[in-house]
Amino acid sequence: MTQSDPINTDSPVHEHFELSYASYKVLPRTVLQSMPVWWQRAFVDLMDLLDEAGADLPATDYSVQAGDWKSPDAMAPDRLRRLGYRWGPGKTVLYAADGHDLDPSRTCAFDPSPDPLPHYQRGRTRVPLREIQRPAWLPAQPEAE
Repeated sequence: MTQSDPINTDSPVHEHFELSYASYKVLPRTVLQSMPVWWQRAFVDLMDLLDEAGADLPATDYSVQAGDWKSPDAMAPDRLRRLGYRWGPGKTVLYAADGHDLDPSRTCAFDPSPDPLPHYQRGRTRVPLREIQRPAWLPAQPEAE
């Protein structure tokens, strides 16, 4: 199920992702709730519109894990084993947990790590962020901030 507009090439979201192959953008809740209230209101309004626009799309759950993609050669052998990888003879081939063989010169292994950001703590946690200014195109909201 895809929708494309062959005429409209203006795609700010695509440009935001630049040349990455990412299909998703993870937004840490602790960072979001640390933004100024005017920003949070605008963000929530846009997220509500996104939910409304995609209401007929199939729902799914996601799981996010902090970590880094690393070259297998840069990882300790015991760490690779704990992650389900094993080296073949002479370290010329790497086997994934499902038994598939991988070319170690072209493969990265995901190495999970603890979340570097603190838990959101029911909305109480804040992290220090750089000060930002409300853009001119975003009108001020009448209620107190």
